[in-house]
Amino acid sequence: MKLSKLFGAAAILGLLLISANAQAVYVDGNTGSSTLVLTLWDQTSGAESSISIDTGLTLDQVLGGTSASGTVAGIGSLNTANTVFNLGAGDTDITGNGNEGYRLLTSVTNGASVPGAMTNQGLRDANSNLNAFIETLVTNPGCAGAAECFAADTSSAFYAGRVAPFPGYGDDFGGQMPFSNTNMLGMLANLVLIEPGTITNPRTGEMEFSDTAGVLITALSLPITASVDALGNWSVTAVPVPAAVWLFLSALASLGVVSRRRQAVAA
Repeated sequence: MKLSKLFGAAAILGLLLISANAQAVYVDGNTGSSTLVLTLWDQTSGAESSISIDTGLTLDQVLGGTSASGTVAGIGSLNTANTVFNLGAGDTDITGNGNEGYRLLTSVTNGASVPGAMTNQGLRDANSNLNAFIETLVTNPGCAGAAECFAADTSSAFYAGRVAPFPGYGDDFGGQMPFSNTNMLGMLANLVLIEPGTITNPRTGEMEFSDTAGVLITALSLPITASVDALGNWSVTAVPVPAAVWLFLSALASLGVVSRRRQAVAA
């Protein structure tokens, strides 16, 4: 084979590999699981700023046991002694793709007590705040398709510390979560998955997602942790959860909902 043909074949193969490995930066949760976004939030008074990182993982990938790590290139722009971090990924697709129901994966402040239940309405609103933030990262010219975006509170709408009506979700998803999701640099953060409660359709007898407030959901602790140090080295460590365990946990959650309903009826 001629040398020119070899170079041509190599070039085509290279393009195919690049295409195969390419992925959109900051994918929102409108059509399924979103990007897992890592944000660093410098809380220094008068100099608030944040850096958002696309971890390269989606909600489903993390739950499947995929881990990732990297380095925050712009860590030098932050006062690391006063910087916290959090992570969030959501799924706002309720069109019947099998993953419907506003799932939310979030970090939890180390040592914080995570309530066992909250309302579907709160979950929906929290997910909407996260999704709006991710959508702003997608469209903001300051990101320009980059996996790392810097923003100052006074100059950009995608500053992570802002809450509704601005694109941002602060330390509790705009006041919708009954717990904080931030940790100081150097600390280990645990992640939890929050899924919606369901009700039995009286007409079909099937369990289905309820979009009414007052239906309880359960936060399940996962073997997923994340950390960011003062040098900007970050990691998300996930351990795959066997399908049998998921079924067991889901059954426990359902029993909890049924038990509460029976108690309510008895009362």
